[in-house]
Amino acid sequence: MVDRDDASFSTTHPDYDRDTRFAYRNLGWPWLLALLLVPLILAALLAGLRGGKIETNLHDRSLAALQGAGMSGVKVDFDGRDATLKAGAGAAGRRLTAADLDQAKGIVEGVDGVRVVDVDTAGLKAGGTPRRQQTGAGPSESPSEPARDCTPATLQKKINKVVGKDDITFAVGKADPDAASMKEIAAVAKLLAPCTDVAVQVKGHTDAFSSQKVQQQKSQARADAVVKLLQDGGVTGSITGTGVGSSEPVGDPHSDSDRDRNRFADITVQ
Repeated sequence: MVDRDDASFSTTHPDYDRDTRFAYRNLGWPWLLALLLVPLILAALLAGLRGGKIETNLHDRSLAALQGAGMSGVKVDFDGRDATLKAGAGAAGRRLTAADLDQAKGIVEGVDGVRVVDVDTAGLKAGGTPRRQQTGAGPSESPSEPARDCTPATLQKKINKVVGKDDITFAVGKADPDAASMKEIAAVAKLLAPCTDVAVQVKGHTDAFSSQKVQQQKSQARADAVVKLLQDGGVTGSITGTGVGSSEPVGDPHSDSDRDRNRFADITVQ
């Protein structure tokens, strides 16, 4: 039997020695490639599975947050941690508006883990209603939408519920509403935006702890601030702002305890 580690065998059989070294050398490359590629493939698979799990988790939590806020009908798609919102059919089949999607955007942005929220407004008019779908035979009718009740009495009742008994309130010497009232004004604007045939009047009020001239200036500035916020929120109908000073107090105009109550603005629909 020949000892293949014997130097004389390599010398006398050079072709065998060359073929053996070539075989060993080529046998190593596939294993080396496998050692390099297998971890990369596994990492890619795990990343894909983890990414899909994150998307599903964010999607479910975003829908739960929207439903908890009464925002049904908003479609949410995720690409990683980035969300895109689209309008679907809301409660009672009502088609959601651009204003609804803006509100939904703020809700989804507050969901932990969400990075970016985009709003897809395709199919919406500037006023927030769906565009009519074009067909070969001409434009089709837009989806039916329940008529909104824009009677002044109904709107006033809804506004009073939103702002509560304290109305729109202000800090001492300030023309801008406080933080809580800013949210109330945004909600009122959403109620009024679709109702373009009603007249809205905003009255600004102040306490009596200043001159008549200053009272008038402060109350007018407060009325003007609320009017602008309503218009920025989409109200396009008739809207006016009037400052009445301390002439229509809700409490004793000269009482320290009622001073805060008398710095307010009210909204009336006619």
